[in-house]
Amino acid sequence: MGVRKPQMAAWGTMVAAAAALLLLLLPHDASAAAASSVPVSAASTQLSPSVMLIGKFDWQIDPASPQEAPWTRCLDMVWRAAAAGSDRLNFVPTHHWLSVGDIGSNRISGFCYMQHTSDGSPNRCSPWTDDVISEFKHAMTLCFTEALRQGLTLYVRPHLDDGTANGAWRNGLLLRPQEKHSGYSYYDIMLAPLADAVRDALAAAAEEGKLRTLPGHQRPVVYFATQGEMSACIMRYASDWAKLVQPLKTRITTQHADVKIGVGLNFNRLDDTTSVSKTYESSRLSWMMWLMDAEGQGGGDVPPVDAAGLVELFNNQLDFVSINASTTPSVSAGTTFGSRGCSRHVLFAHVCQHSAMPAANHLYSSAERCGQAEA
Repeated sequence: MGVRKPQMAAWGTMVAAAAALLLLLLPHDASAAAASSVPVSAASTQLSPSVMLIGKFDWQIDPASPQEAPWTRCLDMVWRAAAAGSDRLNFVPTHHWLSVGDIGSNRISGFCYMQHTSDGSPNRCSPWTDDVISEFKHAMTLCFTEALRQGLTLYVRPHLDDGTANGAWRNGLLLRPQEKHSGYSYYDIMLAPLADAVRDALAAAAEEGKLRTLPGHQRPVVYFATQGEMSACIMRYASDWAKLVQPLKTRITTQHADVKIGVGLNFNRLDDTTSVSKTYESSRLSWMMWLMDAEGQGGGDVPPVDAAGLVELFNNQLDFVSINASTTPSVSAGTTFGSRGCSRHVLFAHVCQHSAMPAANHLYSSAERCGQAEA
């Protein structure tokens, strides 16, 4: 059984991981041979595979598989990644949001998960229930445990897609992680079950003696991002996300591995809340308009950038920042970008230039966009 090829026309959000995903699509013998020819050390920058989980069909256990040997698409991609020779694996669980009102809204009315239909019609987005959340947690525990058995280090980077299939971009979504919509919050449907799955997988692998330590580390480690390519919600609600870091570490526990908690940002448009209204077809023109400062920031009901929360989040809470980029940024700390100080200078310049977390004196803010923030 092969890896499901990405449905790029309908769900184009897999572009960011396409290069890494190619490793999973290579024949086992070819990918293993290629990987074996490249030595991996603590100084290496490894191009690691990504397991894209776009809907229930990617993580649910195949009911036809034997109970003693369950099969899921997630497991199949883990096995292919292990055969490719990598020692770390990026998981991208993807759930979906439904917007309030029109397509261009960056507000959320509810969450859903994508699943196949029995009559062959397009996939449908179904509302979450307690039972489905439990099924998701169980399936991810199974997949994470197998990855650890295969000697892979877990990188978890969840995010949301547009549940209407209109191609709205998640980067401008105004998401508060513990705010409930139609009965459930992002924390309920995504972060809590994933944290529990990582915890249980680490315990199972430790009991079997299967935990592996990466070169340069003293003990096993897990990297857990709270979200990916969802910048506006971090910029606008940084305090909300900061409050989740320590509880997530406690929930996963550090008994068997070091737990690193981070966030995922896009490489630009950090404080832009208009981008959620742009479909894939209009995104290129939108980017150029934003670059020329020809777009607004999303309407009068958009909250201000949480400058104080950003200082707390990035200086005192996070262990890492992941950056979603289709190009290689090259900037120096201290470089200015005109009036767009908050969207293209706060965090971005320092994070791209330095591997360590930004110090307070590198968290710049502009009076125009961010208000005054004492670093």
